Amino acid sequence: MPTPRKYADASERQRAYRARRKAPPLPAPMAPGVCNLPATSRWRAIHAKALERLETLSSEMQDYWDHRSQTWQETERGQTFQERLERVLAALEATSEIDWL
Repeated sequence: MPTPRKYADASERQRAYRARRKAPPLPAPMAPGVCNLPATSRWRAIHAKALERLETLSSEMQDYWDHRSQTWQETERGQTFQERLERVLAALEATSEIDWL
């Protein structure tokens, strides 16, 4: 059995589409509630993920730096990139120094 038609013709379907586009967007879904994990366990997990991501970031940036020419490394863009890399390494070091008992 075929699906019944929702609109009589294409022009009616187009009017409905335009009306939906003009309507205000639906509200965003509610954020999930507070996690059931105790705060310290939750923070340890977040800390571990942050360390992992910073390590990945620093590794990829270092690989990128190593594969660039010496000429590029000496340019302003190269120097700016090196400063960013140093800040990422400092952030990684500072994050790794956080001690969770």
